Amino acid sequence: MKFSNYVPILAGFLCVSTAWAAPGDAIVTVELAVPGNGVSVANNCQGEIYYTHNDAVLYKTDANGADLGSVSILDAAGSPVTIDEMAWDESRQILWGQEFDSNPVDVYTVNATTGLAAFAFTATQTVSIGTFRDGIAYDGSDDSLWLTGDVSTTVEHYSTAGAFINQITPTNAAGEELGLISGATVGNGDLLYLGRNGAVQIVQVQKSNGAFISEFSSPAGTRDEGLECDAYSFAPTLALWSREFNSPGDITAIEIEAGTCECGGGATVSCTLGFWKNHPEDWQNLDPDVIPPWGSGLTYMEIFNTPPMKGNASVMLAHAYIAATLNTGADPGDLAAAAAMLTSYPVGSNALKAGKNANPDRAVALALMEDLQGFNESTECSL
Repeated sequence: MKFSNYVPILAGFLCVSTAWAAPGDAIVTVELAVPGNGVSVANNCQGEIYYTHNDAVLYKTDANGADLGSVSILDAAGSPVTIDEMAWDESRQILWGQEFDSNPVDVYTVNATTGLAAFAFTATQTVSIGTFRDGIAYDGSDDSLWLTGDVSTTVEHYSTAGAFINQITPTNAAGEELGLISGATVGNGDLLYLGRNGAVQIVQVQKSNGAFISEFSSPAGTRDEGLECDAYSFAPTLALWSREFNSPGDITAIEIEAGTCECGGGATVSCTLGFWKNHPEDWQNLDPDVIPPWGSGLTYMEIFNTPPMKGNASVMLAHAYIAATLNTGADPGDLAAAAAMLTSYPVGSNALKAGKNANPDRAVALALMEDLQGFNESTECSL
């Protein structure tokens, strides 16, 4: 349910300043370059901030409000998928998102570079009023997700495989049901940040039982629809992004206490692309600074940092292949097939890009990539 009596408190763009004073103060409000209604905000750990409207498009900006472009959100069959609130998973380098108007909530993963959306699971215990889906947070401490419905009284906890773990009913300072919950993001330790629709308030509660910890008045307006931690854009100051729903829309960075949360859900899951990208010191059987024969002049680490523009399947396969090679236990046949494919179609060849007349081998490369990625994110994987 979206209310019509909202009056903006902060609008437009405020220049970034280091003059903010205390937790709960606004650092900056950024007017969205592409206007529209929405509840989503997410950010990777390198300064890119993502948002959506009700149009199956992933928009990108930064903390200065620069328009970084957009990509259509499509499933493998090419059908559009409309995603509401999202959360960045630093370990997998993907977004977790809730599908618009799904009830119970359908959860997808979204590749932030290509827009490819993959159905993950139906959150059978998370139901919602209205059509927009407001709260999702990735928790790297145990590789799980926290979900809320729109204007909810509960927060549900799921594994990333979709298994229901438990449900909490957050309370206020008086021990009463908190209610009006929309936005959510994970903090460190036993901490959740929750935004409350229409209450001009952000609340800290315990993940374990929903018990009240503290609260502050939100400088982002009356409706904190989507929340996400940002430890990068204003470092060393820690920020919490909050999304305003009503068009033209804006996002506000709010200062929060040092050490209370981390970008991308905090602790990383080993074996994944994100782990190896961020831990070159742990590479054992590859040298990150060596150029592979199929690297088109790029080192292994430079390939990891190369986005697969226009759906370049060679780059996507290379990412999965490098991680699987660094891990232990990948299928030798998959590794050999991937190496052969990369030899035929090096990273810089652009021969396996998406398009109407795409090379048939692109589908083979993507299937290999999916197999290797499945291993990299499985319990069978080890460093």
